[in-house]
Amino acid sequence: MAKDEIVKPLTLQKLTEFEKEQNKTGLVYLSRIPPFMKPAKIKHLLSKYGEVGRVYLAPEDPKIRARRIKYKGHKKQNYTEGWVEFMDKKVAKTVATALNAQPIGSKNICLQISANKCLHI
Repeated sequence: MAKDEIVKPLTLQKLTEFEKEQNKTGLVYLSRIPPFMKPAKIKHLLSKYGEVGRVYLAPEDPKIRARRIKYKGHKKQNYTEGWVEFMDKKVAKTVATALNAQPIGSKNICLQISANKCLHI
């Protein structure tokens, strides 16, 4: 943002609309990401089950990455875990139950549903 731009605060009505919209979404936790799979690929694979919102994948530890680059020479980014937001909470629950411990890519990953409270499946 430029210094000259003025950011208007949210009105109470817009804030409540935003909170209602956020309460309808469901969050799915990915406990393991296959090696070198990118967020765009995860979004593409899971979008066939429902509308996907945001995708966040946690990058691996920098020390582990440096060691991997030093000995193996593979410089691509690797991710350890992630969260995928579905726009409908019911879709997120069905995806989590249907894909729990199912292979995505060439490896198995575990999906766990996480809404207002954490449910481990």
